[in-house]
Amino acid sequence: METLYLTVNLFDRFLAVNPIAEEQTTASRRDGSHTRKEVIEMEKLMLELLSFFVIELSLIEYEMLKSPPSLLAAAAIYTAQCTLNGCMQWRKPCELHTNSSEDQLLECSRLMVRYHEKAGSGEADRCASQI
Repeated sequence: METLYLTVNLFDRFLAVNPIAEEQTTASRRDGSHTRKEVIEMEKLMLELLSFFVIELSLIEYEMLKSPPSLLAAAAIYTAQCTLNGCMQWRKPCELHTNSSEDQLLECSRLMVRYHEKAGSGEADRCASQI
């Protein structure tokens, strides 16, 4: 259930910053006319935008200070990929380019998901108003 909630939340955020994508996704649901290449390009665009959204809430969380920026970036990409493709394995090229194994990313990724769940439920706003 958490994966579905996070997927809808992130997809809504993606459409909020890219309204043209809403027309494209609506059209593809109706007629399925997009080529494989077009779908892959849209997924690439979503990953680029979602990686930013995944990491943005983490930047203001004290608990995330223990993670180096390179780990935060890798975990954001991992989280976005899992959100878009279902939980997938962190493949060797990803591990080589980021110098981070899937095991190293899991804790950071879980925290990122938790922060987004809090933000989606308004919990983060309540916490901020208490400061």
